[in-house]
Amino acid sequence: MRHPGRGHAGVTSIQPGIESFGDNVLALMRKGVTALQNVQLLKWCAELGVRPYWNVLWGFPGEPPEDYERMAAIVPLLTHLVPPIGFGGLRLDRFSPNFFDAAKLGFTNVRPLPAYHHVYPLTAPAVANLAYHFGFDYAREQRVHDYIGPLLKELRVWKSLNGESTLFHADVDGRLAICDTRPAARAAVTVLDGLDRLLYLQCDAIADVRRLADAAHAGGFEATEASIVERLEPLCAKGLMLRDGRRCLALAVKLGTYKPSRAAKRALRDTARRDAALCPKDAVTQVLPTPRIAFEKIWRAW
Repeated sequence: MRHPGRGHAGVTSIQPGIESFGDNVLALMRKGVTALQNVQLLKWCAELGVRPYWNVLWGFPGEPPEDYERMAAIVPLLTHLVPPIGFGGLRLDRFSPNFFDAAKLGFTNVRPLPAYHHVYPLTAPAVANLAYHFGFDYAREQRVHDYIGPLLKELRVWKSLNGESTLFHADVDGRLAICDTRPAARAAVTVLDGLDRLLYLQCDAIADVRRLADAAHAGGFEATEASIVERLEPLCAKGLMLRDGRRCLALAVKLGTYKPSRAAKRALRDTARRDAALCPKDAVTQVLPTPRIAFEKIWRAW
């Protein structure tokens, strides 16, 4: 959960062990978290002004290639968040669970990285005793490079954007304006009101459909779990939310502590002016009637 007090205490950066957005890969790592929780962490860091330093790893024995297909599809939706500082294949480090249980976990031929032999003029056993970083082979054939390419491409794009991509929301006259300059954006501005606004705000934290139904009833709206899933589907299709089964997470960052850059502001203005969809529509996909009205109100919230 969020801890705003940490920001007041002077915490400005963290180094979370995110490593993956694949549930099966995270289970292999024994992380105890889900992909949605990792995305939620990055979003809340943006909301609270905390800089996360994190990595993406791959190459765990037995990892399903399908997880990497899903990750490659998710990453374009996250480009408004801080990208990983690095990404690459798994390395075994001394004292890690993978090192101690190497054979059990599917690693074989564990050996010191080649650089150690160039630095230390010692026997192979002696180098193995002092080394900290190790290479390995897989006990069962695993062609990592055959399935990692699409994700690697998307991660490189994410890093290249250098903070120019943004996705945030602001309450404007009781309506929720969601502003989007990501390369994957379907519309520059999307406005939600009524039940749609309530549901989106409820999904700032990962929310189960049952909880969303309870929140809808408490807000005076009639909604079933099935109707809520159907209602949120257009937002998922637009990349404004992620849904994993019954669990939903809004991706837009709350405007406040989070302040998009001036470059993002210019990009949003330019994108909206080009966006042919800037006209009244239904409650789920309605955008503000004109760029001038939209931006005057959003800028005041900004």
